[in-house]
Amino acid sequence: MKVVFSLKIRHKIFLLIILPLFCILSYRFPLKGGEKFIKVGVPFDSGLSFLGTKGEYTSLSIDIIKHIAGSRNQRIIIIKDSLKNCIAKLRQKEIDIITDIPYQPVREADLLFSQESLYVSWAMVLSRPGIEIKDISDINGKKVIINADCVHLNYLKKMINDLKINCRLISTGNLFSIIELIHKGKGDIGIVNSFSFPVLPVNYNVKINPLRFDPVKVGFAVLKDHNKMGLLENVNDFLISLKEEKGSLYYRSMEYHFGKIVNDVVPLWMKYSFVACLSLIFILFALGYKMNKRLISYKNELRSEIDLRKRSESENLKAINIIQEKEVLVKEIHHRVKNNFMTIQSLLNLQFFRLRDSGFRELINELRNRIMSMSLIHEKTYFSDNASGSDLVSLRRYVNNLVEKINYNYSIDRDKIEVSIHIPDKFAESNFIIILGLIINELVSNVFKYAFPGDTRGRLDVLIENIYGDRYVLTVRDNGIGLPDEIDIHNLDTLGLEIVAALVAQINGTIEVRRHNGTDFKVEFSYDFK
Repeated sequence: MKVVFSLKIRHKIFLLIILPLFCILSYRFPLKGGEKFIKVGVPFDSGLSFLGTKGEYTSLSIDIIKHIAGSRNQRIIIIKDSLKNCIAKLRQKEIDIITDIPYQPVREADLLFSQESLYVSWAMVLSRPGIEIKDISDINGKKVIINADCVHLNYLKKMINDLKINCRLISTGNLFSIIELIHKGKGDIGIVNSFSFPVLPVNYNVKINPLRFDPVKVGFAVLKDHNKMGLLENVNDFLISLKEEKGSLYYRSMEYHFGKIVNDVVPLWMKYSFVACLSLIFILFALGYKMNKRLISYKNELRSEIDLRKRSESENLKAINIIQEKEVLVKEIHHRVKNNFMTIQSLLNLQFFRLRDSGFRELINELRNRIMSMSLIHEKTYFSDNASGSDLVSLRRYVNNLVEKINYNYSIDRDKIEVSIHIPDKFAESNFIIILGLIINELVSNVFKYAFPGDTRGRLDVLIENIYGDRYVLTVRDNGIGLPDEIDIHNLDTLGLEIVAALVAQINGTIEVRRHNGTDFKVEFSYDFK
């Protein structure tokens, strides 16, 4: 009995020692086949990661990926290298994901980028005291120092060429060499990434200027054929949820790594202006969507009530009164929607005349045109002489007014561009007209902006023709300088043409572009016009 008891005790002691040790070793050295770890490439030349107090690399992106790995019951292995080497290792599948990688369209050939970015990096300007840089033209005649691998370098070169600025570009290796050269008077100004440069080092005779340009999204990237267990999708989902929650890991880590000084990302006036405009546009779309559903519901109720009231002549008067009340309500709702459109347009007009930057002015003007193309729908549907009571808009009248207002917004001389419009006398529902109007707005705006530079004169044709049955083709044609050959209509990187392609897909149409004595866009679609 003593021997058996002694063996049981030894067996229990053995299990108490071996099992915890086995669990620790299994966690510390997992089997590769179980996908228990994520190999993370961290670019050391981004300037966004550093050694923490525990001897481990830390940054906002590393905190996020650790959080995601923990939710997936995985660990991370950090591989520290230059961005160029990290991309090479990702392509060789030596790592699974890269952090702090700036988005560039050329990298989309084999890389997938996170749709939700960690932050936006702007190019910011340093200079010696006494040199004020308020506009990009102020760098004329200056010696400009920039990191040879800086993501903003190509954009800077393009602006210099486009604006014919005479300056000398000096390439250097890293951020602190830029500061050193400016401090020693060997350069006038330096261009650096805003998020890799939160504060100026002490005892350096260098100042930060208010000018910001070339916003670039910074986030995560994986290889297209090596998205391990949907890792990139997890990154997107977690970033969205973390940004929506105040006090989440994202904001705590942001404050820890960058402190309270994050106002160098966007000038404060610009941020407030754009947040206000985007918020109002979002509210407008939400109201429009809800109002549209309400209107359809109201109209269905009106039709059913009319049918019911017709069955009894004694109740006709009551039915008419109810219909009239609801019609007044519908008109009041749409009157308010129209006022909302006018408010948005007025705010954009105010912003347009206060902006000095031509790029932002062009952006605001494009927003004005898009909102104007939708606001016309309410005028033509609910404030026209359409007596049918249905949700129909005159196609000919709408397109004529739309092109005329775009022409007015761009202040085009009527003698410079001869505009010819041929539209059939048909009616269509407002939902379809909104999409068709936005397509016409983008294509006609491009003609007014780019087709006839300087004093060039020419012609613009806008036509909608019936091919057969319910098949139609929209043509927007000009005899201007023509669309550049490098623009592929099926592989777009310009917002306006991307919007056109997306809208054409919504109406199950096809788009074709021809380049001969100008540019000829043809959008073929099917619709049963009334």
